[in-house]
Amino acid sequence: MKAALLFLSFALLAPRATLASPETVVLLHGLYRNERSMQPLEAPVRMAGYRVVNLGYDSRSQTPETFVAALDAQLAECCADAPKLHFVTHSLGGIVTRAYVASTKLEGMTDFITVHAVHTWIMRSDVVAAQTVLFLKTGRFAHETLLRP
Repeated sequence: MKAALLFLSFALLAPRATLASPETVVLLHGLYRNERSMQPLEAPVRMAGYRVVNLGYDSRSQTPETFVAALDAQLAECCADAPKLHFVTHSLGGIVTRAYVASTKLEGMTDFITVHAVHTWIMRSDVVAAQTVLFLKTGRFAHETLLRP
C-alpha cells in the first residue's frame, strides 16, 4: 500500500506535457541541395526549445508554382497545430517561402530568416547556428559576433 501511495505521489508531481505544441521552425534548403544541407541547424534549434521540421523538395526539376504548392501541402501536414511558425531558409528556399507567403494567408508565421551564403558548408558554422537561435529567441542578431578580427 505504501509503495502504491509513493508511486501515486510521484505520478502526481511529475511534469505534465503541455497541450500546446512548441513553436515550430521550418528549415528549407536551396537550389541543387536537399534537406541534409540544413541538418546542421536542426540540433541547435531543437536544443533551444523549438520543434524543427526540415522539409525537402526537388529543386532542379519543378516550377516555382509547384514548389509553392508542395510547401503548402507539407506545411498543412506537419505544422497545422503550430502556434508560431518560423522559417530558416537558404537560397531558393527563401524565394519559395517568400512566394508562398505572398500567395497564402499564413496564420502564425513569426519570423523568416534566409541564410545568404554561396557555400552550404556555412550551415555547419557554430556562429550561424548561434545567430539563428538568438534571432528566434530575441528577434535580433548579435552583430558584434559577426565582426571578428
